[in-house]
This record gives sequence, structure tokens and C-alpha cells, in this order.
Amino acid sequence: MEIRRATQPVVVEAVARPATPRRVLVGALIAPLAWLGLTAAGGGLAFAPVMWMVLVGVASVFGAASLATYVPGPGAGLTPVWGCAPCAVIAAASLPVAAVMLHANPGAISTAGFAALVTGIGLVQRLRDPKACPTRPGA
Repeated sequence: MEIRRATQPVVVEAVARPATPRRVLVGALIAPLAWLGLTAAGGGLAFAPVMWMVLVGVASVFGAASLATYVPGPGAGLTPVWGCAPCAVIAAASLPVAAVMLHANPGAISTAGFAALVTGIGLVQRLRDPKACPTRPGA
């Protein structure tokens, strides 16, 4: 087996969907609802440490931003922007998976950190344009 150096630089492109006012509004509406849902799933605020609440807030914002990318851009009508199936599933499932994680270990800061990581991975997966996808995500 021989490893050769590439003759040309390898370019990795990230395709971010533009933050249209419609997407920003949807994200701003979803974030507090996601925070309420995640805190309820994680046992509520009765004995929650401040750091846990902050990390759940981060997970909520990441999850809301991820879901807001499905909102069609201007002139696209009402058809959601799905992109390729694996990317769409990972991003959409990140918020419910975070809720399940928080429910499994209520009030734990490490679990809240993992929930923020999961929703962050979902958002990154949604914003990048993987070369393996048969279709490119729409704008």
C-alpha cells in the first residue's frame, strides 16, 4: 500500500444557507419552545444547576437553528428544504435525541453538554454540503 501526496490542494467547501428573515423568525419562535421542552424532559428547573440551564439553552438554540434551515427561502413557495435524506434525518432527529438524553439523566451537567453537542452536530450536518449526497441541499 502506497500513500501519495495530492498534487493539488484539497478544497473542503461549506455551504451555509442564508439567514433569511423568515428563517430567523422561525428559529426565534422555536428556541424558547425547545428550551421549555428540553427542560421538562430533563426534570424541570427545581434543582437544576445554572450551568445545566445554560447548556440546555445552547442545545435549544442549536436545535432551533437546525429546524429553521428547513424553512423555504424567498420565492421558494411553501415546500420545505429537505436536502438529502441522511442530512435531513440527522438534523431533524438531533433535538428529540437531546430530549431523550436529558430525560435519561435529569439535571446532570455532562448530559446537558452532550445534548448541546448532539444538536450542534445536527446543525453542522445541516449546514454543510457533503459530497456523498446524491442531491445538493437547496437554498
